[in-house]
Amino acid sequence: MSMNQVRGAYFPLRLLGPARVHQAARELWQLIEQYHEGIQEWADGIMTATDETRAEWRAREERQRYRLGRAHSDLIDAVSESLQGNDAVPRPN
Repeated sequence: MSMNQVRGAYFPLRLLGPARVHQAARELWQLIEQYHEGIQEWADGIMTATDETRAEWRAREERQRYRLGRAHSDLIDAVSESLQGNDAVPRPN
């Protein structure tokens, strides 16, 4: 699932999913926003950054990617468990 797919699915999940799905979607959304903020910080400062600063950015980006992967897995697990347990809101006819 790409970041654009997550963004497109986020609001329907928040509206229709059970609490566990809401929480997992919210956590993933927050991490995506933090990741984008980090990219913007990097883009704004890349020309004047020191080697030490660049190393810190790389380390932070690596941690963020790991956390994004975990949050994505948690969301997929929450949705799968919800669907298997019939926690999802049924569609109107």
